[in-house]
Amino acid sequence: MKVFLVLGIVSFLCACAGNMQLIQTGPWSGKRDAKDVKYFVSRAQIKKSWIAIAVIRGDNVNPANRKKINKQIEMAKQKAAGIGADAVVLEEKPVTRETAVFAQDIGKVFITGVAIQYVTEKQPKQ
Repeated sequence: MKVFLVLGIVSFLCACAGNMQLIQTGPWSGKRDAKDVKYFVSRAQIKKSWIAIAVIRGDNVNPANRKKINKQIEMAKQKAAGIGADAVVLEEKPVTRETAVFAQDIGKVFITGVAIQYVTEKQPKQ
């Protein structure tokens, strides 16, 4: 019985912690302030040459919980700042029956996108 109680508490704490995944796709550089990381909802908004340096994916969230979605966006900006990104391009995607790990996640949304760095003279355009 104690084992189930401990496992339940650990599962609850892990679920509350929030999880933002970054997968490296390009060169990471030094940290920057999250306030300096721009947020775009479309790649068409970016007016400079850029390369993707990481893929970002957030937790599944109820689409009506705008506060939590905004918190996920801010968390993505903070993670991107930690790897030296100039900006993030993020969108909300629905969790579908085909993509859900758990049935209770169907109908939720998650934040996904890329962290980018602007191309400098030192970097080749990709």
